[in-house]
Amino acid sequence: MINKNEIVDVTYIDDVSVLNEKYGIKSVMIDNILKDIEGNLITLPSDIEEKRTELIYEYNALNYQRKRKLEYPPITEYLDGVVKGNQTQIDEYIAACLAVKAKYPKP
Repeated sequence: MINKNEIVDVTYIDDVSVLNEKYGIKSVMIDNILKDIEGNLITLPSDIEEKRTELIYEYNALNYQRKRKLEYPPITEYLDGVVKGNQTQIDEYIAACLAVKAKYPKP
């Protein structure tokens, strides 16, 4: 299980990930040689560093979502309150969710 304290901003993303996410090029690194999935050598695009920076920014901008996901109460608590008709339990669930949202606001 992931600990919310382990969710930190990344400072580097590898070439394979950048090529896949930003250029749609499926690639692999074999013996420090970058190849496409058919085994052909890949020449890195000239703007790969710019795309890497964009990808890092996009990933880090969503850390609040990752942290929230780990702290939200189980949905079963809400459903249990609905099934039982227990408005107090429903309100407590909503309050707990709002507290998590306040703790990890959108950037």
